[in-house]
Amino acid sequence: MNPANIAWSQISISTKMACGAREASHSDEGKTLTFKVGRALTWVRVQYDEGADLYGVQLLKGRAATVKVNYHGIGAEELSETIYGMVNK
Repeated sequence: MNPANIAWSQISISTKMACGAREASHSDEGKTLTFKVGRALTWVRVQYDEGADLYGVQLLKGRAATVKVNYHGIGAEELSETIYGMVNK
């Protein structure tokens, strides 16, 4: 399993449902997970930092995928809470 698939599995079902998470995909040799949330043109990007064994999480909006919220150093146990908080502000 690559880091993107592991990250997707570590996000709780309740968070995915509450955020409207869908259309998950991975890139960067499986180190980056991107999925749509909420309304159109809003995405979450989760990037794995192998050296620190932590994640970076970004909320992207608009056609240009502008970064609106950016967190670094997120542990696997904090992914669900962080993503829920970003999307539901």
